[in-house]
Amino acid sequence: MGNTPENNKGSEGPVSASGNKGGFVERKVVCEGLPERTVDLLIPFRNYWFHHRDQHGRASLKDVLPALTGTDYSHLEIQDGNAAARAFTAAEFGDLPAGERELLRNNLLQYCGLDTQAMVDLLGALEKITD
Repeated sequence: MGNTPENNKGSEGPVSASGNKGGFVERKVVCEGLPERTVDLLIPFRNYWFHHRDQHGRASLKDVLPALTGTDYSHLEIQDGNAAARAFTAAEFGDLPAGERELLRNNLLQYCGLDTQAMVDLLGALEKITD
């Protein structure tokens, strides 16, 4: 059946995440039952349960995704989480012209969209490897 965004809705089945540093669990009241269903995709790579030589010993999404899927963030204006945090802060709280604010929001949507799709694609790649 595979892990797709549609499968993450509702009250059953796994929910993919990566780089869970505890903050997700702290927001348990927001998504009751979701933390117990969360599958942190960082764990198999950090623990070397699976490793691809193109990861170069790293386990972050930005290293694992291209190694397993060939997809990377190089075509995006925002390419990492720190840049995304700065863009979000500027878009939401900065004194920016409307056009610049809209551009930042669109760039954030592209970056977050790829992050979300990356979870689905990584899980699919792992399922193919283990089948």
